Amino acid sequence: MNSKQKKIGALILGVCYMVYFLIVMPDSGAHATAAGSGGAGWTEKVFREDFGFSSAQTRMHSALNGWHKIGAFEAESGRLALCDPCYGSEEHLEDERLVSVVSQVKPGRWHVQTRIGDIGGWGARNRVLVAVHGDFDLEPEGAWILQETGIAVDSGQAGIFETGTLGDPRVVPDDPEAVDPVMVALGGRWYAMCCAATGVSLGAGVVPGGAVSCTGMGDGLSPGSLRRGPDGDVIAIRIEFYTEQESR
Repeated sequence: MNSKQKKIGALILGVCYMVYFLIVMPDSGAHATAAGSGGAGWTEKVFREDFGFSSAQTRMHSALNGWHKIGAFEAESGRLALCDPCYGSEEHLEDERLVSVVSQVKPGRWHVQTRIGDIGGWGARNRVLVAVHGDFDLEPEGAWILQETGIAVDSGQAGIFETGTLGDPRVVPDDPEAVDPVMVALGGRWYAMCCAATGVSLGAGVVPGGAVSCTGMGDGLSPGSLRRGPDGDVIAIRIEFYTEQESR
């Protein structure tokens, strides 16, 4: 399969995911509410006319705007992959156009936060995903080193993943309720696990060896950035889905 075929396949997968995420999931009510959200989450699907067509659209309550701690994951390999989970495979790991690999990462436990904010007519969405090594107490806002390569988003999702577990179905919980069979058929068990993690009220969550977030807004290139500690190791990573300028 050549690179053009891979891209087309990922786009088809992204469209299928978006249809399921925006239309089927809100009707089914099968996704749980994230802990600590106070029951706030996806509202009933609403058909909007201001984009020139009727669009079934999931949305978050604006009361969720701000930073939210969503959990932690272990990273031991010294490398983290920044990518859309639809590119979660060893084959894609070698393609820097699809997966941005960060090396010299400090091993250990990484704590994750997501920032929700209003994005124009789209309403409240996940704007930023940040992972910080547990030995450091850093504010999510601050000076970051921008990565040269943007993160290709094709299923409306992106995450930070340990390269050793990227796309590995063996890390997926055995619990049959942990993954949706529809998403398994579309992209495999690991991809389905990531979709389940973003199918909660905050639209973001942790998975074994990483964290993933969803805006529900389709594809594009998202900038990734990092911060280094005193010894030069990477101690924080950030994915910014939408900048302040883009939302105006």
